[in-house]
Amino acid sequence: LGHKQLAKVEELWLKSNHDQLPIQAWVAYPPGFDSNKKYPLILEIHGGPVANYGPHFSAEVQLYAAKGNVVLYMNPRGSDSYGKEFAQTIHHNYPSNDYDDLMTGV
Repeated sequence: LGHKQLAKVEELWLKSNHDQLPIQAWVAYPPGFDSNKKYPLILEIHGGPVANYGPHFSAEVQLYAAKGNVVLYMNPRGSDSYGKEFAQTIHHNYPSNDYDDLMTGV
C-alpha cells in the first residue's frame, strides 16, 4: 500500500442519546482531509444484529473515504463482542434503540 494514501481513522466513544449507554465508533477521514471544508457523511451500518466492527483495516471504509466521504461506523446496542447483555438489549425489540445509538453518532 506504499503508493496509496489511506484514510485517517479515529476511535470514538459516545453516550447514546437514548439512555447514555456507551457506544464505540470510528470515523474515517478522506485523505487530505481539511477541517475547514464540508464533506458528505456515510453512516456505515453492520448487519446482524449480532455482528461488530473493530479497529482493523476495512477496504470498504477506505474506498468510501478515498472518494471524498467522511465515514462513520459504529457498534450500536445489539452488536456482539461487548458481552451477552449488550448483545441482547434489542432481543425481541429490533429495530429500536439501536437507531438512537446510530443517530447519536451522526
